[in-house]
Amino acid sequence: MYVAVWFSFAKLGRTVALLSTALKSPQQMKHSLDIARVRVVLVSLQYKAIWEQTMHLYEAEGTRPPKVYWSAGAEASFQPMHDFDAASRGNQASASSSSSSSATHNEAAAAAVAADTANAAEAEAGDDVLLESALTSPSCASLGASYSFSSLRSARRVGLESALFYIYTSGTTGPSKAALFSHRRFLGAGITWAWPMELTAEDRYLVVLPLFHGNGGVVALSACFHVGACALVREKFSVTTFWADVARHRATAMIYVGELWRYLHNASKKAEVALQPGQPLPRVNTTLRVIAGNGLRADIWQDCCERFARPPAASEEKAGSAVRPLKVVEHYGMTEMPAGPYLNFYGRVGACGFIPPDVRAQQQADKLVAFDLEAGCVRRVCDAQAEQMGLAATGGRCLELEAGSPQAGECVFLLAPGVGVEGASQAHNPHTERGQVDAHDATALKDPLGNALYLPYRNYTDSVACARRVYRSVFAPRDAWFATGDLLTLSADGFFAFADRCGDSYRWKGHNIVSNEVAEVMSRFDPVHLQETNVYGVAWPQQGEGKVGMASLLWREQAEEAEAGAAGAAAAPSAAPSLLPASFSPRALLSFLRAELPAHAVPAFLRLRRTNNSATATFKFQKHVYGREGFDPTAVHGDTLLWWPGAAHGRTSEAQHSDTYELITEEVYQRIAK
Repeated sequence: MYVAVWFSFAKLGRTVALLSTALKSPQQMKHSLDIARVRVVLVSLQYKAIWEQTMHLYEAEGTRPPKVYWSAGAEASFQPMHDFDAASRGNQASASSSSSSSATHNEAAAAAVAADTANAAEAEAGDDVLLESALTSPSCASLGASYSFSSLRSARRVGLESALFYIYTSGTTGPSKAALFSHRRFLGAGITWAWPMELTAEDRYLVVLPLFHGNGGVVALSACFHVGACALVREKFSVTTFWADVARHRATAMIYVGELWRYLHNASKKAEVALQPGQPLPRVNTTLRVIAGNGLRADIWQDCCERFARPPAASEEKAGSAVRPLKVVEHYGMTEMPAGPYLNFYGRVGACGFIPPDVRAQQQADKLVAFDLEAGCVRRVCDAQAEQMGLAATGGRCLELEAGSPQAGECVFLLAPGVGVEGASQAHNPHTERGQVDAHDATALKDPLGNALYLPYRNYTDSVACARRVYRSVFAPRDAWFATGDLLTLSADGFFAFADRCGDSYRWKGHNIVSNEVAEVMSRFDPVHLQETNVYGVAWPQQGEGKVGMASLLWREQAEEAEAGAAGAAAAPSAAPSLLPASFSPRALLSFLRAELPAHAVPAFLRLRRTNNSATATFKFQKHVYGREGFDPTAVHGDTLLWWPGAAHGRTSEAQHSDTYELITEEVYQRIAK
């Protein structure tokens, strides 16, 4: 029903805002509605309660909420949830008896609502009637004869570049934003992923990711539509039922984010440990031949391909052929990115994309630029070259990293050449938005010199959020580049590899540290028991500028306790040793890290979590939350904190040569944080 609903809205020429079902807060729901300027909401009955709470926020403000319809699933039509117009009138009447300031606010809100209602009625009266008929009628068979859907779309000026969806960012770096996803991009996604996955109409594509985000709702479904494959849609991912689903439905392809395969890999390793000595590793009898997605970690990539390989076909088995490993199509991209994705379907472990060096040199459409982790921005230099190019007034020019450089740089994509730049034609550039200067938007989005830009970046509903994603005067006066906020590396032969988010990497003791690289090393310490590793930087002002490394770990025993509902509150400091899992040795972990990492990259602090709640609905780690809580035991409830005294400056010689992580109590915290 979910897919049928947004198909129907597209036929009417409407944009669908794909609200996250993972949101639990009415305030977050209302924020999502407001930034997308939602007018109609369709709700499954299971979410009716949260929507009623959200509507109460509108009533409290005296503002007009969207029209809300709900369905129990078995119904043939949607039913109105409330007469919210009456509720709003009642709220405004009661508000008149409150304070004068509140009354003034409500009067202004009521006036704005009245004006908005009048404008909306004048502009959209025609297809509002059709929309309500389509939602509430048990049968819409007669609507096609009464209305011309193509005429509706033409009247609303719907074209390939019009927004098919608003897809919300996960909110890992602040409040979520509504990203515009066009009809063209949806159609293009089917072509982009179907070919390297070698999909045909015979494939059965398993989708266990949310349909309200790009991987599940676009990458997977658009490819299925493109070739006519069967989509197997599951409400959510489950480690325990995944392989049973694959076998039962004969799935041949699937969409993933890297964390899913880490969960599956850990579960398989756990089963392997339980085997008696000498027993062969039980292979999963899988029909999967290809998987597509992003974030498959290099440390488990090859093992997953071999561990979950398909058995040879009957004809191959007679010839003595070996098992057929999984094919991986790893990509790099984002919903709001005004460019095509990077793709790696060549089997290069750890790479998220590939562009032949000669093609990339000819296009000049993307760059990796040096990023200053300490300052939290791209690095600019005001040298003679910058002076000659006229970039001194904008802070200097950015530094492009050459292919083969071991340093990770922020990935940026060219939006458009600067206004009036001679010989700046980008007709060959697949990422450039072409056209004349947009007179309306150009007044709001200008470069630091006041020059209007060609078709400014506008892939969010919020113009302020759009402006923050654009770097200007990067390599030439008045040029414009989309800033991804991601650090990538590029090999000499054209393969990209994801390093980290710009805000996730950190600088300590004069060294730039990529948190994902540290996490990959830590994950090799004990793959059987260490279920999850999340590395981030935390402030430790007493030890100098920058941020020091901290790692959040989920140990198998504690994860199993959490799953069984047995995880309790943290014990008192005197009982702290019991908080450590029996199989966890702080001394052994530190010894391993000091042997594998330079001293400045060894995390100074550890957080052993007692619950498995570190990721968003799209399996993105919430590093900003952990970074804010730091190593303060009063801010971290229920988890065990440890530190390595040897990471501190100015301590005793014993501390400097400490060979183990030690527990942090409130007393210890006061000593090391002062």
